[in-house]
Amino acid sequence: MSSPPNYRELSPSPRFAAAVECFWTSASSGPADAVADAHDVLPDGCMDVIFDFSPAADGRAVVIGTMTRPLAVEPHGTSDLLGVRFRPGGLPTLLRLDASQLTDEQAELAEFWGTHAGELWERLAEAGPERRIQILEAALAKGAEKRGSLSPDPVLSHCVGRIEACAGNVRLSDLERSSGLGSRQLERRFLQQIGVGPKAFARIARFKAVAGAAGSSGGTVRWSALAYEYGFSDQAHLSREFRTFAGVTPVEYLRQR
Repeated sequence: MSSPPNYRELSPSPRFAAAVECFWTSASSGPADAVADAHDVLPDGCMDVIFDFSPAADGRAVVIGTMTRPLAVEPHGTSDLLGVRFRPGGLPTLLRLDASQLTDEQAELAEFWGTHAGELWERLAEAGPERRIQILEAALAKGAEKRGSLSPDPVLSHCVGRIEACAGNVRLSDLERSSGLGSRQLERRFLQQIGVGPKAFARIARFKAVAGAAGSSGGTVRWSALAYEYGFSDQAHLSREFRTFAGVTPVEYLRQR
């Protein structure tokens, strides 16, 4: 469940902070690294755009939709990846898409960005790792300006912020009241811009929070206390959520970190 050893995250420039969670890179130089880099990516409520510069990739750039289950990643041979992890609702500031059509799916970036996707891949590949983030930020800014904003829908951002601040423990009626949206409007906006409804997003946010708390505990976890703290009905409920989002029990999750 831990990140691969050759993985690192980089913070975006302040102007992108509302839409971009981070940029990330991951590389392996051969079969031995590939074995070490095998890992599961867990749901986090975000969407990613990934540029693959490995020899066999041939200009590949993909959009990864919001996940509701773990994704096994097993690199083979040499790999060289650059990714943009968008904040929930952030990718529609760049691309015209319905996020619900990409939930637990992936698609070629060219489907949404046309020839710009291939042109950007070429520029990034030629630039080398040290300048790629700068080039990518410039491309994102240009694309977002065509859409009119670098910031996600403010009403959606408000709801996402409340859910994350409460670690997923928020009543949908409270979100409806504070956002001024009815239940169907709220559901539709989450589906179109994030890929899952507000209830599912809150479950992912709670799992992310409790998994983070468990991972930073130093290895000793009172699961019943953690279940109570994060609003699960009991420890069995917490365990079911781990199986859904991580594919393993809470104890197995800690063991694999």
